[in-house]
Amino acid sequence: MSKTTVSKKLKLLEKSIYDDLIKKIKELDIDKNTLEKIENVLNKPKRKPPVIPLEKQCGKLTKKGERCRITVCYKRTCWAHLTTAEKEEYRELNKSILILI
Repeated sequence: MSKTTVSKKLKLLEKSIYDDLIKKIKELDIDKNTLEKIENVLNKPKRKPPVIPLEKQCGKLTKKGERCRITVCYKRTCWAHLTTAEKEEYRELNKSILILI
């Protein structure tokens, strides 16, 4: 099996275990407030991805024709849109900064 199918199966198993736990807890004599707290802990929502502000995004066009939303690293472009010469210049700049520190 591939890694993605294994992770999907594990997530499905995890969800079924959580559902079984919730059913068993509901059968117990627990007040609603405590039950809601337990459900919230078991069904914790996923963390949303970080939002990069527009002024810190690359903004160049990708191959699909969409705007690039990767974080800017050097000269208002992202690492993917730098030329090889600019990448070398960026590396040298970072090396000199690290030496100063």
